[in-house]
Amino acid sequence: MYIDYDPVLYFKENSFPSRRAAVITFKSIDGGITLFDAFVTDEVIRRLSNVKNLKLVDRNNIDLILHEHALAQSGVVSSRDAIELGKLLTVDHIIAGTYNYKENTIFARGRILDAVTGKIQKPFGFSIPFSGLKKKTPPDENVTPDRGCEAVQRPVLMALRDLSTPAAVNNAVEQAVKVPWKKPCGKIHRRVISEFAYSNLYPQRYHEFLARTLEAMEKPGKNYYTVREIFSYFARDGRITEFEWAAGREILKRGWHPFHLKYFFRPDKYSMPVMRRRARELLELARNNEIGRPYALSEYKIGKDLLTRPFLRNTESGIDFSLFILRSMNNPAGAPPKISDTFFSVITACYRDTLSPGYRRESMDILISFLKSRTPDEKYADRLWYFLYTIDRKIIGGKKRDKYIPYLPYNPEDLKKINTELVEYLCLRKKSGAGSYSEKEIQDYFRRYGVKCSSGR
Repeated sequence: MYIDYDPVLYFKENSFPSRRAAVITFKSIDGGITLFDAFVTDEVIRRLSNVKNLKLVDRNNIDLILHEHALAQSGVVSSRDAIELGKLLTVDHIIAGTYNYKENTIFARGRILDAVTGKIQKPFGFSIPFSGLKKKTPPDENVTPDRGCEAVQRPVLMALRDLSTPAAVNNAVEQAVKVPWKKPCGKIHRRVISEFAYSNLYPQRYHEFLARTLEAMEKPGKNYYTVREIFSYFARDGRITEFEWAAGREILKRGWHPFHLKYFFRPDKYSMPVMRRRARELLELARNNEIGRPYALSEYKIGKDLLTRPFLRNTESGIDFSLFILRSMNNPAGAPPKISDTFFSVITACYRDTLSPGYRRESMDILISFLKSRTPDEKYADRLWYFLYTIDRKIIGGKKRDKYIPYLPYNPEDLKKINTELVEYLCLRKKSGAGSYSEKEIQDYFRRYGVKCSSGR
């Protein structure tokens, strides 16, 4: 029996204090191809996101828990599963369900469960008009196979003409997976990926085919463009599942390429706990010499690429991830010179650009730890001095800032702490700067902050 009841009504009809809820991915009752899983789940989340005092758990965190504990794979959550999920996710409500698609309409059915008792609090159901799949095209349009590949490509091209129903999409997938992704006829998969992505389709069976394609690559470096297109398709829907990550991780182990990291590490889009776990995996693999062929890549190389390739530190989430990578490496100051220079630049950029007092303190602590683990030398004495002098200029006046641009003022107490902890670097810089154009600036800085050097320095 179909129930027409919006899940939002339950929370509006009951006066709850602040609550946490987890929306489990909705699954098709038909099984097999899952075209609308993300679409329906996002619709439920969208509706609930406007409920006052209700906080929803990030989907990537939920998927990670489900994967690790093999729970709720069918969209149907039992009372026992609800209680276990409630403990794992620290939530008050579990929201799960299924859907089916018929005549340009998606019918979603679900249940709101109490995460403490496992009891059903309210069943719900609603319909979503949906006619967004690619319509049929004229018989002869866009059916031009590559020369010599007519026999294998034509059935795929014909199937791609009609993506108007789940059955039609299933047929296109079945035709596509018959063609291996290898030259020359495998180029058809670029067309398949393009058509599926354009229609916002991510069939599980086709993803499995792509994963097997990656697994079969003995030398991924020679298949750079194929790997790039598959990774791009994986990331197109705004999330990387555990299944996709497992396939991607194996490719990174056998054919590391920094450019590919941007598909798996996006602080502006992906769940931070999930990205942290995956970054730890890569760093641990590097420590065990399991990344890179024929020569293993070091932990420092992997850390540097994670810091510099996937994103820029122009967001707080990017700074958060950068500081996590720096904390996760064993003695980043011990890296080869060019890589340690990069680490120093990232640390100081995090301190300079953050809007969070917590991240600023953390950046300062990492900077002090980084330099104290090294033997002071003129190179890093110069770099530290330039950093401190730049911050000092901004503290005592500097350029007037636009009041509409967010800005966290610098604290002179930070510089005092850095001066105390790293005084050997400053004294080395004072000694090497004697007689230079910067001598007066150094003397003024020392006088302003009370920095003193012993006779032995």
